[in-house]
Amino acid sequence: MKLMSVYPVREDTLFVKENMGEIDLEGKKALEVGVGNAELSVKMAHEGAQVTAVDINPEAVEHTKERFEKRDAEPDIFKSDLFAEVQGKYDHIIFNPPYLKGEEGIGDEEMWRGGETGLEVAKRFLEQVSDYLTENGKAWVVLSSQTEYNKLVKQFNLNEVDSEKLWFERLYLMEFK
Repeated sequence: MKLMSVYPVREDTLFVKENMGEIDLEGKKALEVGVGNAELSVKMAHEGAQVTAVDINPEAVEHTKERFEKRDAEPDIFKSDLFAEVQGKYDHIIFNPPYLKGEEGIGDEEMWRGGETGLEVAKRFLEQVSDYLTENGKAWVVLSSQTEYNKLVKQFNLNEVDSEKLWFERLYLMEFK
């Protein structure tokens, strides 16, 4: 079995976390797809959301469970490839996907590689997300200027919430309604 590691808190995680301050989470059902380091799920629970957290990486799932053992919140945390094991509808869904393009076999690519073009994982998410949103629900996804992200913006009618310039790319937090 190949061991994976947990995606660390990096600039992209902090970028999404900063923007979450505008979201009313109190009493809402919130889902984090690709929970990774659990930073966003912890914030959502702290803000009063009923959290579900999923990741394809079993190490990320265990890491998230450990982070929540120390808190009063009791989220639903389990392994899932995007929405494969998810049931129900959510008011808020957040996904900071692997969004860079690159070859397989480099190492740890599950955490950063979004496919050949960098958009494949985000596109799979966007194709399914509406099935899991409540009537007035919203979803957010991170996209990178290192890809042809505008294709997804047009295809799924995404709205830009914010962007941030990093040393080799610009990140976009996009909203799906």
